[in-house]
Amino acid sequence: MDLGSAVNSLPAARRWLSSCGIAGLVLLLAACEDPPPRNFADFMEDRIARDGTLARCNANREATLNDIECANARRAASAIALRQERDRIEELERESAQKLEELRRQLAESDRIAQEALAAAEAAELAAYEAQWRDPAQAAPQDRLSFIELPSHLRPAQVNAAPAPAGEPAAPQPFAE
Repeated sequence: MDLGSAVNSLPAARRWLSSCGIAGLVLLLAACEDPPPRNFADFMEDRIARDGTLARCNANREATLNDIECANARRAASAIALRQERDRIEELERESAQKLEELRRQLAESDRIAQEALAAAEAAELAAYEAQWRDPAQAAPQDRLSFIELPSHLRPAQVNAAPAPAGEPAAPQPFAE
C-alpha cells in the first residue's frame, strides 16, 4: 500500500462510519418515538389497557382533551356501558314479562274459581226455589228437616213409674244402658 491509497481509503472509511452512525441515530430516534395511539377496537378487547388509559386521562382532563388515545378509551368505555345497560334492560323486561304472565295466570285462576262458586250458588238457589214447591212427603231426605235420632246409649230411659207425690221432689230418671 502506498501512502496515497491509504489517504484515499480514509475518507471512504469515514464515510462508511458516518453513514453507520447516521443510520444508528435514525434507528435510535425511531425507537424512541411514541407508539401509535391504540384504537377503539384495542380498548374494547383489553379492559386493563382501557382502565389504565382512562385513569391517566381522567387525572388531567384538560391536558388530555385532544389526546386520540383518551378519546378512543372513553368511546370504548361508553360503548361497553351502553351494552351492559341494554343487557340489564333486556333482563328486567324478561323478568317483568314473566311476572305479568304469572299475574295473568293467577287472575284467570281466581276468575275461574269465582265463576265456579257463582255457578254453585245459583244451582243451590235454584234447588232451594224448586224445593219449596215440592210435596213435603215426596221431598228428598236432604231437602226436609228431620229429627236427628240419638244412638240408644245416649237416649234417656223410658220410665213408667208413677209421678211423685206433691210435696216430694221427683226421682232422677235413670239412663238406659
